Parts: sequence; structure tokens; C-alpha cells
Amino acid sequence: MIRWEWTLLSVLVALAASAGGGFWWGYSVRDGAAQRQALQSLQAAREAQQRATEAILAAGERYEALRAQIDAQRPSVERTIREIYRDVPTPAAECAVPDAGRRLLIDLGADGDAAPAGGAGD
Repeated sequence: MIRWEWTLLSVLVALAASAGGGFWWGYSVRDGAAQRQALQSLQAAREAQQRATEAILAAGERYEALRAQIDAQRPSVERTIREIYRDVPTPAAECAVPDAGRRLLIDLGADGDAAPAGGAGD
């Protein structure tokens, strides 16, 4: 009877070792697959970050080039506007809104004096 018990025990131990070994083998295969997948994800994220960085740098370079062009043109535009309006006299007070128009604006609630601009002191 001892032989049968030992045989059963050895079969149980062999089954447990086989199940444990199968579990370990399956776990290590799955762990290796998960590590490969994580590495691929990490590499994809690094490539996406590099592409985004390159896009941002390219946009910055385009902006700086455009800004340099605009800055180069700005003094000439400002100078041209000053040259155009330098010789233009200021309009006279009589050229302002007529008295009827002023009264209408004041009646509608505009702030201001009821006296015409040219005759305020009269």
C-alpha cells in the first residue's frame, strides 16, 4: 500500500510542478509580450514628440521670418503716413456737425454742450 500512496503523491507533485511550470511559462511569455508592446508604445510616443517638436520649431522659424519682414516694412509705412498727413491742416470748427445735428445728438442723450463748437465763447 505504501507504493500506491507514493505513486499517487509523485503524480500529484508532478501535476503541481507541471501546472506551476505552465503558469510560469505563460506568465513569462505574456510578460515578454507586454514589455514589447510597452516598448513599441514608448517608441511611438517619442517619435510623436519629436514630430511635434519639429512642427513647433518650424512654425517658430516661419513666424520669426514673417516678423522680420513686417518689422522691416513698419518704419516705411509709419513714415509714409506721417508724410501724407504732415501737410494736411486740421479742419475748422465750422466743418463739424451742423447745429441741428448736434441738437439731435444731445436730445438723444449724447454728452456735450448745446452751444455750437465755433460759438461756444460767444
